[in-house]
Amino acid sequence: MTEQNFRCVQVPSGRFLATQATLGYSNHVANEPAVAERRGRYVAFSRQLHAVLAPLLEESYSLYEELTVLTSRGFAGPVIRADCVAVTNMGVFVISQVDWAVSEVSLCPEKNSLRVLTAPKTYEIYPNPLRYTAPAVHFLSAFLHEFEVPVDTLAVLNNETCDIREGVPTSFLKASELHHFFRLRRELASSMRLGFMDFREMGVRLRTGCRQV
Repeated sequence: MTEQNFRCVQVPSGRFLATQATLGYSNHVANEPAVAERRGRYVAFSRQLHAVLAPLLEESYSLYEELTVLTSRGFAGPVIRADCVAVTNMGVFVISQVDWAVSEVSLCPEKNSLRVLTAPKTYEIYPNPLRYTAPAVHFLSAFLHEFEVPVDTLAVLNNETCDIREGVPTSFLKASELHHFFRLRRELASSMRLGFMDFREMGVRLRTGCRQV
């Protein structure tokens, strides 16, 4: 049997009870170097998303940059961040970029984790990014409950050479797989005759309820 080395990366624990959220960045941090770099990465990422969504949905979607979900302690407590929220006529998607320089991602017996191959014969246990953003999904599902809209989370791996193994959730995917993912979602909504949702009204609700503080 081939020897394999494993190293554990700590997975955040504890219950996260979301009570509020913001979109974008406040003026006093918008020009900080780390934020400027993050925004630059988002601009490139948003182009990829537009290139996928526009041919499928035409103008029936909107992208909102940087969702931050907080507890009752606000920014003094733990926060959950996602790169953007896509509000579409077939659902709402909390989307995060994943920058893992790894060659393989597979299921892990440890709860809320994934096993990744970081070097030859060396596996590490990484937190599952889909699990990390789950509180944001729960918050938006409650926040937009009157629309009866499905809310999902996506983790987009910026590494086209990585092998995503069987069993890893299909919401963990490469950028090249986004078109297929959203096309299937569109066809599913159509075949189930769910009716397409009013993404504009959902966007208004999101913008007014999640303003930057």
